[in-house]
Amino acid sequence: MTSCRSRIAGALALAACALALAVPTAAKKRGAGGVYEDTKGRFALDLPLGWNLAPMPGDLKGMMFRRDIGDVPALFHAAVEGVRDSDTLESALDRLTSEFAQEIGYRKLTDLQVKVAGLPALRRTHSAFLSGNDKIVRYSVDTVLIAYGHVHFLHFETAENAYPSFKGDLDKLLGSFRPLVGRKVYGPLLGDWELVSSRSGLRLSLAADLSFVLGDKRGRYRADGTRLTFIQADGRETFDYAVSESSLVVRNDNLSDPMTYRRVGQQRPDLVAVPPASAAERSIVGAWRVVDGDITLRLSPSGAVQFGPLSGRYRIKGALLTIESAAGVEMTYHYSIHAGRLTLSGGDLEQPLVLQRE
Repeated sequence: MTSCRSRIAGALALAACALALAVPTAAKKRGAGGVYEDTKGRFALDLPLGWNLAPMPGDLKGMMFRRDIGDVPALFHAAVEGVRDSDTLESALDRLTSEFAQEIGYRKLTDLQVKVAGLPALRRTHSAFLSGNDKIVRYSVDTVLIAYGHVHFLHFETAENAYPSFKGDLDKLLGSFRPLVGRKVYGPLLGDWELVSSRSGLRLSLAADLSFVLGDKRGRYRADGTRLTFIQADGRETFDYAVSESSLVVRNDNLSDPMTYRRVGQQRPDLVAVPPASAAERSIVGAWRVVDGDITLRLSPSGAVQFGPLSGRYRIKGALLTIESAAGVEMTYHYSIHAGRLTLSGGDLEQPLVLQRE
């Protein structure tokens, strides 16, 4: 069991370990199905009847689900990680399935362009011997999509001869999958924009899969709530930006004046819907400087945060401010605001830290 846990913790979706450890004679709980919303806000999906949570120790990137039909289990693992600048659907899928490709008896079967949550996705089927036993073949279906600054990796596996019994469930799981993380940042940007000062009607299109079209230029883009970066094969350029429902303004040192775009058409509500900010979130948004110090804390409306040299995401719950760094480290502070000053305590602070609005 120890080796199984370490493999799950060290790599994505090594679910064969759990499959191999299944006890055929054990009584299995029948799941009630229903909507599952990830506790970290990364994704949501609909669980078909019979599926249960099956969390694996050390799995920090997602959640495992399981169903048994008779003595045969099936596993579905949804995992999320930040997108890399070099990621394409194919390269991300190759990277995330690399350990499966090293399994004894591995066979890559098909690659298929599909859509998940209305976004382009790539689906790969493959098989391998279960625990090296050529009499038992594990059949896997892996799907990857890029959305809102993140790669979503959806892994399914069961015994090869049992796959037809689970195929309907897999279709429902994939058909209901909804990427959530990053929507607050990317949602307001999505759609078509027209440069206000351009007589030729220069258009900028920003898609949820991080692709952009600007006139005759195409490439990838990244956003963090304050900076917008366009990436092409011959280089990249980063802008500070401010976005509202109807306008997008970008600026950097290479521009003599800011560039203003106006929205063309409507936002896509299926992709853009974002819960309104709470009163606590609105009150803490902005720039704060440590009293008698040089460290600045910047909290954007989209949930992005900069604290000195650190950057990441933040969330508010009651009187608690939780900051998650880009490296995935979380720290929670108690906070209060009074007379224009923000006081943080707890977490990694030995004594309260007082900041004032800039």
